[in-house]
Amino acid sequence: MVFIKKVANSDGGDADHVGGNNWDSLDDFFADVATGLTAQINSSTTFRDNVLKIRNPANTFSYTIRSSAIAANRDLTLPLTTGTDTLATVGFGNTFTAAQKIDNYIDLKAIAEPASPASGYIRLFIDTADGKTKIKRSNDDVVIIE
Repeated sequence: MVFIKKVANSDGGDADHVGGNNWDSLDDFFADVATGLTAQINSSTTFRDNVLKIRNPANTFSYTIRSSAIAANRDLTLPLTTGTDTLATVGFGNTFTAAQKIDNYIDLKAIAEPASPASGYIRLFIDTADGKTKIKRSNDDVVIIE
């Protein structure tokens, strides 16, 4: 789909008139043509639910950014990073390589004793068999936390 009619002429325009080249560059920008142009947007831009898509490098699949049925405006603030980083998601097993600080409690659900973790890790759990909080080590040792 073409955003603006491509005129395909070599009219560069002048100080007072837009030329065909100007329209063609804008049309290419919105038509998936590599133009070398970079958009710098300094105005509020609204995307409706299910329309903001981030394509993979091969341009074959998309992440679609979705919104919940919020009842008021909310801000999602990206944290200050000091280098390239990755956003964590709830439904994926994330590995955090930096120390995490939790300034509140954590609710744990009692579960059956889990399998042993990988070497160098422990598993914290509440055992459904006796209701006790335990740590399981990679060598299958289980320690009750008192």
